[in-house]
Amino acid sequence: MGTVVRGLIPGYWKDKDGTLFMREDISSFKSILTTLIFFFLGLIYIYLLYHYFNIWLVTAALILTITSLPDILFELKTGEKVNMKNMPKRTIDIFLSIISWLVLPLIWYALCYQQ
Repeated sequence: MGTVVRGLIPGYWKDKDGTLFMREDISSFKSILTTLIFFFLGLIYIYLLYHYFNIWLVTAALILTITSLPDILFELKTGEKVNMKNMPKRTIDIFLSIISWLVLPLIWYALCYQQ
């Protein structure tokens, strides 16, 4: 998810002295090719989860993928990785964090009780 989003949305990088600069290689062929490769690998991953396991594990994987999106967008906007000091504390961030932890019983159910 992170590679695909970073390939679609231009972001900022931090220089060694702390200044932000815009990433300009978003339209290069290598960036587009990498984005497409990881997009299709993600689709293959979802298909293989469904084929070898069940729909509940696919649902859990999609929920975890979606809940990581705000952290990736924050990283693209600020140029810093999310940590305990700079993490956003908006309502949607807290809600998605709770949802990502509530997926664990769904994964347990998908692996233990579904055939």
